[in-house]
Amino acid sequence: MTTKKDMEMQEQPFEDNDEIEKDEEDGEGDDMDSNEDSSSDDEVEVTASKESLEEMMQLEKVLRDSPYDYDSHIKYISAVRHCGLRERLRTARHTMAETFPLKESLWKEWIYDEMQQAKSGEDLSLIETIFEKACSDYLSVSIWLDRLRFLEASGKDAATLRQHYENALTSAGLHVSQGHQIWSAFREFETKLVEQEHSEKGRAAQMERVRGLFQRQLAVPHSDHAHTLEAYTSWDASQSASPPSADVLKAYSAAVLKLEARLQHEAVVAEGKEPDATLLAAYINYISYEQSHGNPAQVQCIFERAVATFPVTHELWRQYTHYLEGKLRIAAVTRSAYARAVRNCHWVGSLWEAYMRFEESQQALPQ
Repeated sequence: MTTKKDMEMQEQPFEDNDEIEKDEEDGEGDDMDSNEDSSSDDEVEVTASKESLEEMMQLEKVLRDSPYDYDSHIKYISAVRHCGLRERLRTARHTMAETFPLKESLWKEWIYDEMQQAKSGEDLSLIETIFEKACSDYLSVSIWLDRLRFLEASGKDAATLRQHYENALTSAGLHVSQGHQIWSAFREFETKLVEQEHSEKGRAAQMERVRGLFQRQLAVPHSDHAHTLEAYTSWDASQSASPPSADVLKAYSAAVLKLEARLQHEAVVAEGKEPDATLLAAYINYISYEQSHGNPAQVQCIFERAVATFPVTHELWRQYTHYLEGKLRIAAVTRSAYARAVRNCHWVGSLWEAYMRFEESQQALPQ
Protein backbone atom coordinates (compact mmCIF):
# COMPACT_ATOMS: atom_id res chain seq x y z
CA MET A 1 0.00 0.00 0.00
CA THR A 2 1.43 3.35 -1.04
CA THR A 3 1.26 6.04 1.61
CA LYS A 4 1.62 9.78 1.24
CA LYS A 5 5.03 9.54 2.91
CA ASP A 6 6.11 6.92 0.37
CA MET A 7 5.03 9.12 -2.51
CA GLU A 8 6.89 12.12 -1.18
CA MET A 9 10.07 10.01 -1.02
CA GLN A 10 9.86 9.14 -4.74
CA GLU A 11 12.05 12.06 -5.80
CA GLN A 12 14.07 11.26 -8.88
CA PRO A 13 17.33 13.25 -8.76
CA PHE A 14 18.54 15.18 -11.77
CA GLU A 15 22.11 14.91 -12.95
CA ASP A 16 24.75 17.30 -11.65
CA ASN A 17 25.19 20.28 -13.92
CA ASP A 18 28.91 19.73 -14.43
CA GLU A 19 28.18 16.32 -15.93
CA ILE A 20 26.11 17.58 -18.84
CA GLU A 21 28.91 17.23 -21.39
CA LYS A 22 29.58 13.63 -20.33
CA ASP A 23 25.85 12.87 -20.32
CA GLU A 24 25.50 14.03 -23.89
CA GLU A 25 28.47 11.89 -24.98
CA ASP A 26 27.49 8.54 -23.49
CA GLY A 27 23.67 8.83 -23.20
CA GLU A 28 23.59 7.98 -19.49
CA GLY A 29 20.69 8.93 -17.23
CA ASP A 30 17.81 7.65 -19.33
CA ASP A 31 15.31 5.65 -17.29
CA MET A 32 13.06 4.68 -20.17
CA ASP A 33 15.29 3.49 -22.97
CA SER A 34 18.72 1.91 -22.92
CA ASN A 35 19.06 1.68 -26.70
CA GLU A 36 21.99 4.05 -27.12
CA ASP A 37 22.49 3.13 -30.78
CA SER A 38 19.04 4.37 -31.81
CA SER A 39 18.35 7.27 -29.49
CA SER A 40 21.34 8.65 -27.59
CA ASP A 41 21.98 12.38 -27.38
CA ASP A 42 25.34 12.07 -29.10
CA GLU A 43 23.47 11.61 -32.40
CA VAL A 44 21.89 15.06 -32.04
CA GLU A 45 23.76 18.26 -32.73
CA VAL A 46 23.26 20.60 -29.78
CA THR A 47 22.76 24.15 -31.06
CA ALA A 48 21.38 25.78 -27.92
CA SER A 49 22.93 28.96 -26.66
CA LYS A 50 24.90 29.22 -23.45
CA GLU A 51 21.99 31.12 -21.92
CA SER A 52 19.56 28.30 -22.76
CA LEU A 53 21.84 25.69 -21.21
CA GLU A 54 22.25 27.82 -18.10
CA GLU A 55 18.46 28.16 -17.82
CA MET A 56 18.11 24.41 -18.11
CA MET A 57 20.70 23.83 -15.40
CA GLN A 58 19.04 26.33 -13.09
CA LEU A 59 15.70 24.55 -13.51
CA GLU A 60 17.41 21.25 -12.67
CA LYS A 61 18.53 22.78 -9.39
CA VAL A 62 15.01 24.04 -8.67
CA LEU A 63 13.57 20.56 -9.25
CA ARG A 64 16.18 18.87 -7.09
CA ASP A 65 15.07 21.13 -4.25
CA SER A 66 11.34 21.08 -5.12
CA PRO A 67 10.43 17.90 -7.04
CA TYR A 68 6.69 18.67 -6.72
CA ASP A 69 6.95 22.07 -8.42
CA TYR A 70 4.63 21.43 -11.37
CA ASP A 71 5.38 24.66 -13.24
CA SER A 72 9.14 24.08 -13.00
CA HIS A 73 8.71 20.63 -14.55
CA ILE A 74 6.89 22.26 -17.47
CA LYS A 75 9.58 24.91 -17.87
CA TYR A 76 12.36 22.34 -17.60
CA ILE A 77 10.85 20.10 -20.29
CA SER A 78 10.48 23.14 -22.55
CA ALA A 79 14.07 24.19 -21.92
CA VAL A 80 15.51 20.72 -22.59
CA ARG A 81 13.38 20.39 -25.72
CA HIS A 82 14.71 23.74 -26.93
CA CYS A 83 18.27 22.53 -26.34
CA GLY A 84 17.60 19.44 -28.47
CA LEU A 85 18.82 16.91 -25.90
CA ARG A 86 16.73 13.86 -26.67
CA GLU A 87 17.84 11.55 -23.87
CA ARG A 88 17.62 14.24 -21.23
CA LEU A 89 14.19 15.23 -22.56
CA ARG A 90 12.94 11.66 -22.26
CA THR A 91 14.20 11.49 -18.70
CA ALA A 92 12.59 14.83 -17.82
CA ARG A 93 9.25 13.73 -19.22
CA HIS A 94 9.44 10.36 -17.56
CA THR A 95 10.24 11.99 -14.20
CA MET A 96 7.29 14.36 -14.48
CA ALA A 97 4.94 11.56 -15.58
CA GLU A 98 5.97 9.54 -12.53
CA THR A 99 5.21 12.50 -10.28
CA PHE A 100 2.09 13.99 -11.91
CA PRO A 101 -0.55 12.91 -14.42
CA LEU A 102 0.14 14.80 -17.65
CA LYS A 103 -2.45 16.85 -19.48
CA GLU A 104 -3.36 15.99 -23.06
CA SER A 105 -1.10 18.57 -24.72
CA LEU A 106 1.99 17.30 -22.87
CA TRP A 107 1.34 13.70 -23.87
CA LYS A 108 0.69 14.66 -27.50
CA GLU A 109 3.89 16.71 -27.69
CA TRP A 110 5.89 13.83 -26.19
CA ILE A 111 4.39 11.31 -28.60
CA TYR A 112 4.96 13.62 -31.56
CA ASP A 113 8.64 14.07 -30.66
CA GLU A 114 9.16 10.33 -30.27
CA MET A 115 7.46 9.59 -33.59
CA GLN A 116 9.60 12.15 -35.40
CA GLN A 117 12.78 10.44 -34.22
CA ALA A 118 11.74 6.76 -34.10
CA LYS A 119 14.30 4.56 -35.81
CA SER A 120 13.90 1.08 -34.35
CA GLY A 121 11.40 -1.43 -33.07
CA GLU A 122 12.44 -0.45 -29.57
CA ASP A 123 11.49 3.15 -30.28
CA LEU A 124 8.07 2.02 -31.53
CA SER A 125 7.57 -0.10 -28.41
CA LEU A 126 8.37 2.94 -26.29
CA ILE A 127 5.76 4.99 -28.18
CA GLU A 128 3.20 2.26 -27.56
CA THR A 129 4.01 2.38 -23.84
CA ILE A 130 3.66 6.17 -23.80
CA PHE A 131 0.25 5.89 -25.49
CA GLU A 132 -0.86 3.39 -22.86
CA LYS A 133 0.16 5.71 -20.04
CA ALA A 134 -1.42 8.72 -21.75
CA CYS A 135 -4.77 6.96 -22.06
CA SER A 136 -4.70 6.03 -18.37
CA ASP A 137 -4.14 9.55 -17.00
CA TYR A 138 -7.25 11.34 -18.26
CA LEU A 139 -10.04 10.70 -20.75
CA SER A 140 -8.92 11.97 -24.16
CA VAL A 141 -10.71 11.02 -27.37
CA SER A 142 -7.94 12.68 -29.38
CA ILE A 143 -5.17 10.58 -27.81
CA TRP A 144 -7.22 7.40 -28.20
CA LEU A 145 -7.66 8.12 -31.91
CA ASP A 146 -3.94 8.81 -32.32
CA ARG A 147 -3.17 5.58 -30.48
CA LEU A 148 -5.51 3.52 -32.66
CA ARG A 149 -4.04 4.99 -35.86
CA PHE A 150 -0.54 4.26 -34.58
CA LEU A 151 -1.42 0.66 -33.74
CA GLU A 152 -2.98 0.10 -37.15
CA ALA A 153 0.07 1.55 -38.89
CA SER A 154 2.38 -0.66 -36.81
CA GLY A 155 0.82 -3.78 -38.29
CA LYS A 156 -1.01 -5.27 -35.31
CA ASP A 157 -3.26 -8.23 -36.11
CA ALA A 158 -7.01 -7.75 -36.42
CA ALA A 159 -7.90 -9.39 -33.10
CA THR A 160 -5.45 -7.17 -31.19
CA LEU A 161 -6.66 -4.03 -32.92
CA ARG A 162 -10.28 -4.98 -32.30
CA GLN A 163 -9.59 -5.31 -28.58
CA HIS A 164 -7.93 -1.88 -28.51
CA TYR A 165 -10.97 -0.39 -30.26
CA GLU A 166 -13.24 -2.00 -27.68
CA ASN A 167 -11.05 -0.57 -24.90
CA ALA A 168 -11.37 2.84 -26.51
CA LEU A 169 -15.16 2.53 -26.57
CA THR A 170 -15.18 1.50 -22.91
CA SER A 171 -13.10 4.55 -22.06
CA ALA A 172 -14.62 7.20 -24.30
CA GLY A 173 -17.48 5.76 -26.37
CA LEU A 174 -20.09 7.45 -24.18
CA HIS A 175 -18.54 10.90 -24.56
CA VAL A 176 -21.62 12.66 -25.94
CA SER A 177 -19.89 15.23 -28.12
CA GLN A 178 -16.77 13.32 -29.21
CA GLY A 179 -17.33 9.60 -28.69
CA HIS A 180 -18.80 9.15 -32.18
CA GLN A 181 -15.29 9.65 -33.61
CA ILE A 182 -14.14 6.41 -32.01
CA TRP A 183 -17.24 4.55 -33.17
CA SER A 184 -16.66 5.79 -36.72
CA ALA A 185 -12.97 4.81 -36.68
CA PHE A 186 -13.90 1.34 -35.40
CA ARG A 187 -16.48 0.89 -38.16
CA GLU A 188 -14.00 2.01 -40.81
CA PHE A 189 -11.49 -0.52 -39.50
CA GLU A 190 -14.02 -3.36 -39.63
CA THR A 191 -15.32 -2.26 -43.04
CA LYS A 192 -11.81 -2.45 -44.53
CA LEU A 193 -11.55 -6.03 -43.29
CA VAL A 194 -14.68 -6.98 -45.27
CA GLU A 195 -12.74 -6.43 -48.50
CA GLN A 196 -9.91 -8.62 -47.24
CA GLU A 197 -12.15 -11.63 -46.68
CA HIS A 198 -12.03 -14.09 -49.56
CA SER A 199 -14.50 -16.70 -48.37
CA GLU A 200 -18.24 -16.13 -48.45
CA LYS A 201 -18.55 -17.23 -44.84
CA GLY A 202 -15.76 -14.95 -43.63
CA ARG A 203 -17.16 -12.00 -45.55
CA ALA A 204 -20.64 -12.54 -44.08
CA ALA A 205 -19.23 -12.73 -40.56
CA GLN A 206 -17.25 -9.55 -41.07
CA MET A 207 -20.30 -7.74 -42.42
CA GLU A 208 -22.18 -8.73 -39.27
CA ARG A 209 -19.43 -7.09 -37.22
CA VAL A 210 -19.95 -3.85 -39.12
CA ARG A 211 -23.72 -4.11 -38.74
CA GLY A 212 -23.36 -4.81 -35.03
CA LEU A 213 -21.19 -1.72 -34.54
CA PHE A 214 -23.72 0.47 -36.34
CA GLN A 215 -26.52 -0.88 -34.17
CA ARG A 216 -24.55 -0.49 -30.93
CA GLN A 217 -23.68 3.10 -31.81
CA LEU A 218 -27.26 3.97 -32.70
CA ALA A 219 -28.34 2.90 -29.21
CA VAL A 220 -25.91 5.34 -27.53
CA PRO A 221 -26.69 9.07 -27.11
CA HIS A 222 -24.11 11.08 -29.04
CA SER A 223 -23.98 14.22 -31.13
CA ASP A 224 -23.63 12.53 -34.53
CA HIS A 225 -26.84 10.48 -34.32
CA ALA A 226 -28.54 11.69 -37.49
CA HIS A 227 -25.46 11.13 -39.66
CA THR A 228 -24.92 7.68 -38.12
CA LEU A 229 -28.47 6.59 -38.95
CA GLU A 230 -28.08 7.91 -42.50
CA ALA A 231 -24.77 6.06 -42.91
CA TYR A 232 -26.25 2.84 -41.52
CA THR A 233 -29.34 3.03 -43.73
CA SER A 234 -27.17 3.58 -46.80
CA TRP A 235 -24.74 0.81 -45.88
CA ASP A 236 -27.50 -1.65 -45.00
CA ALA A 237 -29.33 -0.94 -48.25
CA SER A 238 -26.17 -1.80 -50.17
CA GLN A 239 -25.99 -5.17 -48.38
CA SER A 240 -29.65 -6.20 -48.26
CA ALA A 241 -33.02 -5.11 -49.52
CA SER A 242 -34.57 -4.76 -46.07
CA PRO A 243 -34.58 -1.44 -44.13
CA PRO A 244 -33.32 -1.17 -40.50
CA SER A 245 -35.39 -3.34 -38.18
CA ALA A 246 -38.03 -1.97 -35.83
CA ASP A 247 -35.84 -2.85 -32.84
CA VAL A 248 -32.94 -0.81 -34.21
CA LEU A 249 -35.16 2.19 -34.88
CA LYS A 250 -36.70 1.92 -31.41
CA ALA A 251 -33.26 1.90 -29.78
CA TYR A 252 -32.25 4.84 -31.97
CA SER A 253 -35.31 6.86 -30.97
CA ALA A 254 -34.67 6.20 -27.29
CA ALA A 255 -31.05 7.32 -27.68
CA VAL A 256 -32.13 10.51 -29.45
CA LEU A 257 -34.39 11.38 -26.51
CA LYS A 258 -31.47 10.82 -24.14
CA LEU A 259 -29.29 13.03 -26.32
CA GLU A 260 -31.84 15.85 -26.42
CA ALA A 261 -32.08 15.80 -22.63
CA ARG A 262 -28.30 16.29 -22.42
CA LEU A 263 -27.82 18.94 -25.08
CA GLN A 264 -28.30 21.82 -22.65
CA HIS A 265 -25.59 20.37 -20.42
CA GLU A 266 -23.28 19.75 -23.38
CA ALA A 267 -23.68 23.36 -24.50
CA VAL A 268 -22.29 24.74 -21.24
CA VAL A 269 -19.36 22.30 -20.99
CA ALA A 270 -18.42 22.51 -24.67
CA GLU A 271 -14.75 22.20 -25.60
CA GLY A 272 -12.89 25.50 -25.48
CA LYS A 273 -14.69 26.86 -22.43
CA GLU A 274 -12.53 28.62 -19.86
CA PRO A 275 -11.98 26.33 -16.82
CA ASP A 276 -13.50 28.72 -14.32
CA ALA A 277 -16.10 28.55 -11.55
CA THR A 278 -18.94 28.73 -14.08
CA LEU A 279 -17.67 25.69 -15.98
CA LEU A 280 -17.05 23.77 -12.75
CA ALA A 281 -20.63 24.45 -11.64
CA ALA A 282 -21.85 23.29 -15.07
CA TYR A 283 -19.98 20.00 -14.70
CA ILE A 284 -21.34 19.47 -11.20
CA ASN A 285 -24.88 20.02 -12.52
CA TYR A 286 -24.22 17.61 -15.40
CA ILE A 287 -22.88 15.00 -12.98
CA SER A 288 -25.96 15.41 -10.80
CA TYR A 289 -28.19 14.93 -13.84
CA GLU A 290 -26.40 11.75 -14.90
CA GLN A 291 -26.58 10.36 -11.38
CA SER A 292 -30.35 10.86 -11.46
CA HIS A 293 -31.02 9.77 -15.06
CA GLY A 294 -28.02 7.92 -16.50
CA ASN A 295 -26.46 4.52 -16.01
CA PRO A 296 -23.21 4.04 -14.07
CA ALA A 297 -21.08 4.06 -17.23
CA GLN A 298 -22.50 7.45 -18.27
CA VAL A 299 -21.92 8.83 -14.78
CA GLN A 300 -18.35 7.59 -14.88
CA CYS A 301 -17.80 9.20 -18.28
CA ILE A 302 -18.96 12.66 -17.20
CA PHE A 303 -16.87 12.42 -14.03
CA GLU A 304 -13.84 11.57 -16.19
CA ARG A 305 -14.51 14.57 -18.39
CA ALA A 306 -14.83 16.78 -15.31
CA VAL A 307 -11.57 15.68 -13.65
CA ALA A 308 -9.72 16.02 -16.96
CA THR A 309 -10.82 19.66 -17.03
CA PHE A 310 -10.34 20.30 -13.30
CA PRO A 311 -7.58 17.85 -12.30
CA VAL A 312 -6.62 19.57 -9.03
CA THR A 313 -10.15 20.17 -7.74
CA HIS A 314 -9.99 17.62 -4.95
CA GLU A 315 -13.71 17.71 -4.16
CA LEU A 316 -14.45 16.41 -7.66
CA TRP A 317 -12.09 13.48 -7.06
CA ARG A 318 -13.67 12.85 -3.68
CA GLN A 319 -17.17 12.75 -5.19
CA TYR A 320 -15.95 10.55 -8.04
CA THR A 321 -14.21 7.97 -5.86
CA HIS A 322 -17.14 7.95 -3.44
CA TYR A 323 -19.47 7.19 -6.36
CA LEU A 324 -17.23 4.43 -7.68
CA GLU A 325 -16.99 2.79 -4.26
CA GLY A 326 -20.70 3.02 -3.54
CA LYS A 327 -22.29 2.46 -6.95
CA LEU A 328 -19.98 1.01 -9.59
CA ARG A 329 -18.11 -1.26 -7.14
CA ILE A 330 -15.40 -2.43 -9.53
CA ALA A 331 -12.22 -2.57 -7.47
CA ALA A 332 -9.76 -2.02 -10.33
CA VAL A 333 -11.63 1.05 -11.57
CA THR A 334 -11.91 2.52 -8.08
CA ARG A 335 -8.25 1.86 -7.33
CA SER A 336 -7.20 3.58 -10.55
CA ALA A 337 -9.30 6.63 -9.71
CA TYR A 338 -7.84 6.87 -6.21
CA ALA A 339 -4.29 6.53 -7.55
CA ARG A 340 -4.89 9.37 -9.99
CA ALA A 341 -6.65 11.46 -7.35
CA VAL A 342 -3.70 11.43 -4.95
CA ARG A 343 -1.24 12.10 -7.76
CA ASN A 344 -3.23 15.15 -8.81
CA CYS A 345 -3.94 16.35 -5.27
CA HIS A 346 -1.11 14.87 -3.24
CA TRP A 347 -1.47 17.53 -0.54
CA VAL A 348 -5.07 16.55 0.34
CA GLY A 349 -4.97 14.27 3.37
CA SER A 350 -8.62 13.25 3.16
CA LEU A 351 -8.04 11.66 -0.26
CA TRP A 352 -5.11 9.64 1.07
CA GLU A 353 -7.18 8.54 4.05
CA ALA A 354 -10.06 7.45 1.82
CA TYR A 355 -7.61 5.63 -0.47
CA MET A 356 -6.11 3.76 2.49
CA ARG A 357 -9.54 2.82 3.84
CA PHE A 358 -10.51 1.50 0.43
CA GLU A 359 -7.39 -0.67 0.22
CA GLU A 360 -7.96 -1.96 3.75
CA SER A 361 -11.53 -2.87 2.85
CA GLN A 362 -10.29 -4.77 -0.20
CA GLN A 363 -7.76 -6.71 1.86
CA ALA A 364 -10.51 -7.69 4.28
CA LEU A 365 -12.55 -9.32 1.52
CA PRO A 366 -12.35 -13.13 1.23
CA GLN A 367 -9.80 -14.18 -1.34
